[in-house]
Amino acid sequence: YRVAVEWSMSVLSSHRTLVALVALASIVVVALGLRLAGAVMLPVLTALFISIVSLPAVRVLERARVPRVLATILTLLLDVGVLLGIVALALTSISELRTALPRYGAALDALHHESVEALLRAGVSPSAVELDRIFDVGSVGTVVGMVLSQVTEIVSNALLVVLLVGFVLFEHAAFESKLEILLGSHENIERLAQAASRVQRYLVVKTGISLLVAVLVGICLAAIGVDFALLWALLTFLL
Repeated sequence: YRVAVEWSMSVLSSHRTLVALVALASIVVVALGLRLAGAVMLPVLTALFISIVSLPAVRVLERARVPRVLATILTLLLDVGVLLGIVALALTSISELRTALPRYGAALDALHHESVEALLRAGVSPSAVELDRIFDVGSVGTVVGMVLSQVTEIVSNALLVVLLVGFVLFEHAAFESKLEILLGSHENIERLAQAASRVQRYLVVKTGISLLVAVLVGICLAAIGVDFALLWALLTFLL
């Protein structure tokens, strides 16, 4: 009996180990698949997020007796206007930042020499290599270039995002009937609708809070004279 129990425990332990290994391998495969499919998934997820945030505007217009098609078109135009404004602001601010980099580089060089002189007067032998690494304006330019390339990629996908948002907004009215055919249970549809409503409420509140924080950040930075306050406010909102 003891041998049988020990054999059963070893089999169970090996089974659990096998299940854990399979689960870990599945996670790695899914993560790798998401990484490789990032170029496709990013515009789809962006369109889904914008659609979820935009649906309340469609419903408000419908309750105001605006025809459904016209309400959807107006909301889509509003989304396009907001996206174009954000992209234009980002491109303008990043372009101005790249233009101002030489000025910042000269200021960093002056700060570098002043720091070395201050350390020498204090009897400390500074490491020029480490200070040069700290005051490396070239790395800032590299980061700005990377950000600009990312913004360019987003702009190139903007048309696809707008088309997907329009498709979701136009199809939301018929979505419930399609779900009923798919799920076959009104109770399941109600649960899914409640979950979707909570997610939508969370995203709308989160977007509103992010917008409020971005406005406050922009006002405070502009008040103390920080350059490119609009750019930092935009990054605050997006992040």
